Amino acid sequence: LTSSLYFLLPLVCVSYSLTSITAVVCLRTSPLPFTVYIGNATLTLTYPLHLLLTQGYDSTLRLLRRPAAASPPPTVVPHPPLKLSVVPPFLVLLLTSNVLYIVSLTHLPPSLAVAIFSTSPAFVYLLSLPLLSLTHTWPRLFCVFVSISGVFVSSVPLTASSLPPVLLMLGSASAAACYKVLMRLILPSSPPSSITLLLTYIGSAITLLAWPYPYLTNSYPDSWSFLFPQILHSLCLLTFNASINIAASRHQPIHVSMATLMSVPLTAVLSYAAFGDGVTGR
Repeated sequence: LTSSLYFLLPLVCVSYSLTSITAVVCLRTSPLPFTVYIGNATLTLTYPLHLLLTQGYDSTLRLLRRPAAASPPPTVVPHPPLKLSVVPPFLVLLLTSNVLYIVSLTHLPPSLAVAIFSTSPAFVYLLSLPLLSLTHTWPRLFCVFVSISGVFVSSVPLTASSLPPVLLMLGSASAAACYKVLMRLILPSSPPSSITLLLTYIGSAITLLAWPYPYLTNSYPDSWSFLFPQILHSLCLLTFNASINIAASRHQPIHVSMATLMSVPLTAVLSYAAFGDGVTGR
């Protein structure tokens, strides 16, 4: 079930919308560097949480400790073979996409940000043709062009002040597209354990390498009001990253990226309910 596209696409769609909404709430209670750092650093918990959900508490502790003299019980799945050499490109693309997305959210309403990010399928389609040998068909190209153009033209009020965040969001969409295609290219049909382990490696690298930035910029919240929004945002971000990575490794990225397009009306409704803005931010 967890590998089925019919299960993963709605999960990606809902978690992506909630991630965008909770990110805006976090930015209202926490400085930008702190929000970016905490959100990405919590990816470290992805693999332990996967083990906890699939193996149970006791088996998870035994597996994470991995005593040298004792072999794990037969019911425990060993660590999946995942080469550390594949981590750096995914780390760079994921961090680039997330940072550009959060920075853009400081200037755009979440409904508009999600609408612009929905251009990602176009980038995925163009990359999939040479890298994944995706079969080119004119109906498929026409559908991608019409859907992306409709969202983009109807939702982007291009002005001198809105152009920079729009370009940042397009950069985030293109980096996310590269990430999905690379996932399918390097780790095709990987089990969820391998994907969640990759996310834990990425989160650990961000935690170790980027921690001085919030400290040096003194980017910490002034009160504890940030705690609940940050926890909620981190949970949504964990769910989104785990589901979209598993989907991208098992299915064509062009199909997976359509979940972001499906999230546009949901995010517009949630954004209106939470902040009182529409798709265009008015």
